[in-house]
Amino acid sequence: IKAGKLRAIAVGSSKRVSFAPEVKTVAEQGFPGFDAASWGGLLAPAGTSKEIVAKLSAALKGALADPTVEQKMLGAGTVASYLPSDQFATRMRNDYAKWGKVIQDNGIKSD
Repeated sequence: IKAGKLRAIAVGSSKRVSFAPEVKTVAEQGFPGFDAASWGGLLAPAGTSKEIVAKLSAALKGALADPTVEQKMLGAGTVASYLPSDQFATRMRNDYAKWGKVIQDNGIKSD
C-alpha cells in the first residue's frame, strides 16, 4: 500500500488502524455498524488453574507492551492489544453469537 502498488479500499474494524489512518472503515463508507475485525488470542485448556492463567496473562501483557513486539506486529499489519481473560471470554462469546447468526441466517455451509 505504502509503495503505491495496492490501494486499500477499507478496513473492516470499527476504527481506523494506526498504521494506515488514511484508510476509512467500511462503516464510514456507508455501512453503519459494520465491524468484522479479525483477532487472535492465547487460550488454555478448560480447568487450567487461575494461577497459571494469571501467569500466562501477565506474560502476554508484558510481551504486547514490548516496543519490539509491537513494531513486528505492525510490520505484519496487525495492531496488538491486550484484554484480560474475562473480557476476552466475553469477546469470544459475543463474536460466536454474532457470526453464528450470520451463518445460520444465510444458510452458510462448510465444504
